[in-house]
Amino acid sequence: MRSATPLVGLLGLLLGLVACTVPRAPDRLAYSSLELRADLERRLPEVVETGFRAPFEVRREDVERARQVIESEPYGLPRIRALVDMLSAPPPQGFGLIYDWSTTRTASETLGLGAGNCLSFASVLVGLGRGLGWPIYFAEARAVKPTLHVEDDLAWSSEHMVVVISARTVRAVVDFSGPVKDYQIHVINDVRAYAHLLNNRASEEILKLRMSGSPPLWTQALEDFGLAARIDPGLRAAWNNQGVALARLGRFEEAREAYLKASEFSGRSDSPARNLQVLETRSRGAVSVSGEDLEAPETR
Repeated sequence: MRSATPLVGLLGLLLGLVACTVPRAPDRLAYSSLELRADLERRLPEVVETGFRAPFEVRREDVERARQVIESEPYGLPRIRALVDMLSAPPPQGFGLIYDWSTTRTASETLGLGAGNCLSFASVLVGLGRGLGWPIYFAEARAVKPTLHVEDDLAWSSEHMVVVISARTVRAVVDFSGPVKDYQIHVINDVRAYAHLLNNRASEEILKLRMSGSPPLWTQALEDFGLAARIDPGLRAAWNNQGVALARLGRFEEAREAYLKASEFSGRSDSPARNLQVLETRSRGAVSVSGEDLEAPETR
């Protein structure tokens, strides 16, 4: 597992939304915390019963700290740069956040912990930006040529999250691991971002247990992956990861159905197809030479 590293030097700002897709109206992108809670409570009441908090929710005082930092800067890119720099600047000038690929947290949790991965940093930036009145959104960065990561016999394809700011006078993509390169940017709504958060957390727990030599808790992981898929039925990674968990629990027919469901959605990773092949090998009692592809958080 990689150790946490300072964010300084890892922030990239791409001017202009090259290859950036935005859902057509009337698709909704941004919600308030109360609106997101209400939407999920209407469809999945058990989500909010477990202490739901919007991934982008931040304290008012943190927004005011950010306002004091950026208000002396000219409008446009200088203000964006000032806010991004504030994330990693040491206190009291900034929040002193450290980049840790293995830690997915909400914005409030990230600020409290002082560390997080790309989705965690995106949540903080989105929360602060919206508190400042910015048109700022979560976005998926999909690799043109996906990288396959391997730990022991478990392989997984990475997910990566960036932030898009789209106003009349400025359009920018903020990538927390360096300049956006060889990625296609797809703006997503807050519901999908929350589903990503749950899927990432479950993936991280599996990977951490595996790397520590402990047996993964596949039953709990299956429940978490399933909830992510119910929140956003189009989240390919959640269906794929359900298949991995089901296969590990010996529920091969259900795993096959989950992989087939994952294959229905667009994506550049071949994880579902590869996992189907591994599943067929296992179900026949043959020896498999590799593990499943668990679609987990970006590890850059």
